[in-house]
Amino acid sequence: MKTKQTIYDWLTANFIVNIRNEENFSLKANFRLNYAKFLVVISVFVVVVSFISITLFKWFDSFYSDEIRKDKAFRKKIILLNKTIDSLSTEVVRRDSFLLSFKKMLTGDKEALETARLKVRNEQEPTITKHESHISEAELALRAEFEGKKPKATFVSSNEASTGTKTSLSNIYFFPPISGLVSNHFDKDTKHYGVDILAKENEPIKCIASGSVIYSGWSFDTGYMLVVQHDEDLISVYKHNASLLKKVGDNVNSGEVVAIIGNSGEITTGPHLHFELWYKGHPLNPLDYIVF
Repeated sequence: MKTKQTIYDWLTANFIVNIRNEENFSLKANFRLNYAKFLVVISVFVVVVSFISITLFKWFDSFYSDEIRKDKAFRKKIILLNKTIDSLSTEVVRRDSFLLSFKKMLTGDKEALETARLKVRNEQEPTITKHESHISEAELALRAEFEGKKPKATFVSSNEASTGTKTSLSNIYFFPPISGLVSNHFDKDTKHYGVDILAKENEPIKCIASGSVIYSGWSFDTGYMLVVQHDEDLISVYKHNASLLKKVGDNVNSGEVVAIIGNSGEITTGPHLHFELWYKGHPLNPLDYIVF
């Protein structure tokens, strides 16, 4: 009677594998093999191949993922930089339009002033006539002085002082722009609308009160000049400077250094500061309000 073969017997049953030459059938090699050894070899082969494949996949995935992340981060930076550049370009255009408006206001070019406003606001504005002009008397007087014209100036009289004009300014403390010797006084008859103060070389010039710079530039007669707009339609002017430390649009505080004393311009006889004080279009005698 034939005995029943078990799985163990099936797995351990040996076979002889002979390797012969195809031409003369000579025996080259032989070895024993059973199903158990075959399954072990196949399993080891599959495990090794799987391990190598997984390792290579992780390496490639890690490498390309890092590159992709770096590329995405770089693209985000480029997009942010482009947005920042666009914002800065817009702000520069607005600033230039703002500065152009002040410049044209001082020089009297109304047409160019309106063009600059249209670029910023992108809307139509009514034409400014002589009766509708919003330019203050102080700006008109300064404009006439910048153009070399003779302004028809009005002066604060004793009557105006009694009505409160001078009294209101007298209650304000003005910081002396510089300490020195007054060499030339205020004289309305000679059209000298300020005072000349002599001081040491390279002496800093300070702003008399807080305000905003509305003009900072150079002219043939006055050299390097700075004009500051203060509250209550008050304007201070600093001429013949060696250098200017502020530009148009800058906000300045009382006592803050805005320029360096100098001798620039043709209408000058030596290093000094020519200082003017204007109130609502009226040139004032600085000595009535400031002790130099």
